[in-house]
Amino acid sequence: MVGSTPVKVNNRRMARQCLFCGQRANSAEHLWPDWILKKVQIEEPFAHSIGGSAVKFTANGDFTVKKVCKACNNGWMSHLEQQSIPLIGCLLQDISSVLDPDQQTQLARWVTKTAMILDATSTKTRNIFYTSSERQSLRDSSTIPEPSVVSIGRLSKSSLAAYGTEFKIHVREDEQGPAETHHANAAVIVVGRLVAEIFTVHLPTRMNRIHRVHPAPGSWDRLLVQTWPTSERITTWPPPLSFDLTGQFSIATLMRRWQIGQHAPTAPTSGSDR
Repeated sequence: MVGSTPVKVNNRRMARQCLFCGQRANSAEHLWPDWILKKVQIEEPFAHSIGGSAVKFTANGDFTVKKVCKACNNGWMSHLEQQSIPLIGCLLQDISSVLDPDQQTQLARWVTKTAMILDATSTKTRNIFYTSSERQSLRDSSTIPEPSVVSIGRLSKSSLAAYGTEFKIHVREDEQGPAETHHANAAVIVVGRLVAEIFTVHLPTRMNRIHRVHPAPGSWDRLLVQTWPTSERITTWPPPLSFDLTGQFSIATLMRRWQIGQHAPTAPTSGSDR
């Protein structure tokens, strides 16, 4: 993989449009909904940094993105959130769970929506990674961008954080063919004891297969449970190993699992632990 350089763009028009339907953005979406803030109850200040900028601290995790409309915020987004509360509420409280295919898909859709909101919080020096078509497809048909991989793990200590990194990745169409460079994005969402990651790469249609992209070596099969593409069988959470805030299996290690070489973080990182 090679690093990418942020390009300054004019997002004044985007700032006035809803991310998901293109109508006037007249509402603000919370990165962390109230029910999560109440359950996790973070007491320490939140650290917030975009694109390697100086870290800023805020008193709580009430981050909002003013790029959605009331119809979306109070409609399909609220419905998705309400449907997800029972499942995510158990996982963030470290309750062992059995996930059927429908629950795996539900969780993957929530992670995707949250990653898209995170992606839109940093637009002064970069284009939004997820396309308008991908965002609208999530709204209209609950379609997760392809190719994407969504996985979940467990954190050893309760925390609340969001990390996003955009980079370029070399992908071969076949084992003998030349490598082509394509844009990719990885987002890690941490709520309580739940760690969720979504990795998406923009490939041409002829190469639209995620198995052509491989993560860096690691104990991923013991740290993560894949929820998208959805398994046809029931799976269990948590996996055998857990992530930590520091050390061998830190969240920082997870952020680097798709990156081999230099990268350029272009989405915000924010979080706190209690």
